Amino acid sequence: MSMPPRISPAGDIPSLLRSHPLISGLPEAAFRRLMAEAVPGDAEAGMVLLRQGGASDAAILLTEGTAEVVSETVSGEIRLARVEAPALLGEIGVIAGLPRTATIRALDRVRFLSVGKEIFNRLADESPSVLRHVVGRLGGQLKSMNSAIGAYTDALAALENETFDQSVFDSLNNPSAELANFAETFRRMAEQIALRQRQREELAGATAIQRAMLPDPLPKDREGRFDFFAAMQPAREVGGDFYDAFFLDADRLVVTIGDVSGKGVPAALFMAVCQTTLRMTLRESAPEKIAEAVERANGLLEMENSASMFATFFGAILDLRDGSLAYCNCGHNPPLVQRRDGTVEALPSGGIALGVVSPADCETRTARLNAGDRLLLFTDGITEAHDPRGDLFEDDRLHASVAARAPLDAHGLIEGVFEDVHAFAAGAPQHDDLTCLAIGYRSVQAAG
Repeated sequence: MSMPPRISPAGDIPSLLRSHPLISGLPEAAFRRLMAEAVPGDAEAGMVLLRQGGASDAAILLTEGTAEVVSETVSGEIRLARVEAPALLGEIGVIAGLPRTATIRALDRVRFLSVGKEIFNRLADESPSVLRHVVGRLGGQLKSMNSAIGAYTDALAALENETFDQSVFDSLNNPSAELANFAETFRRMAEQIALRQRQREELAGATAIQRAMLPDPLPKDREGRFDFFAAMQPAREVGGDFYDAFFLDADRLVVTIGDVSGKGVPAALFMAVCQTTLRMTLRESAPEKIAEAVERANGLLEMENSASMFATFFGAILDLRDGSLAYCNCGHNPPLVQRRDGTVEALPSGGIALGVVSPADCETRTARLNAGDRLLLFTDGITEAHDPRGDLFEDDRLHASVAARAPLDAHGLIEGVFEDVHAFAAGAPQHDDLTCLAIGYRSVQAAG
């Protein structure tokens, strides 16, 4: 975003900020450095401080005035919250490394301090209280989000089953205090349900959410140690597949894939929650502790999950120096490993889906990719694709499809799998998302 002009902060800003729960736990030296490095700014009423979809390159400490949090959808803006100084905004996106999930706009004249991504992440590394605060904030948002998903699910089920009665209508028009920030959204939803025009907009919104959460392309590895490609083909009826790929450091790559239960807006919302939560917890994970990171995410997802939604999940950390792979599987389809000689094998699996129960008894397992091997992650939309007679594509056909593409790179492999699935379906309707992610390991020696 374009920054407003620098100003000299007015009032006793250090004392005001010290009253904020996150700042109060900072050591004095860290607090002084924050005050010295943060960039002051101001904005008039109506000006945008953070824009939905933009890069999370800074968090904002609101020191004076009031702002609103809005979600920009295909059917207009939805007001989510009103915040007053002192307040911290945009910190979850900075920590998780994800685009802005909402727009922050000034309601009157505001003053703030902009804390750059590097500065904020350094604070998080040096002061555990910062991460505790961010995780606590995320937990509160998850609680409200899960409650909202529950109300949303009830309303959609009533509409689908033609059992919409006054009690559901009243719950939307008169939400509980915990859901006060969603009051406007629920009232608009009730109006749309009454007019029988909501479904198309919901599916369009779900598609937008799903596409917005896909990761940016991975940066090039200067040593050429891996070959990566991922693709998703959404079904006509939106599902909840997700995948992610990001570096922990120069030598360790995280890859994940998951599939949320259900379809439509509730599934897309829960998918976004899963994606953000897992990226935050895995970002600080060591390979041998990947299960602990996934377990922390599961605890947050299971909390106040009144809609009983869940997600199968597979996550792995690949060490590009030696091909060692640490992974955790929570009820997801076993990924395939294609060895250099063309043979295909499935990684041992186990575990239960996320969001069902806490603890989920997640387990860290290990494997190794040798130079020329590759790993294929996929969702059940691949193996459960069906032809006009109702026969399923299943694992054997997938193994054969992968084996036939042994000479190709990761891009060619996934394109070939999709081609085989569509050829098998022979025009039968696609009822679930098709998602695949492939990473070929070359190793330092092979790359050289």
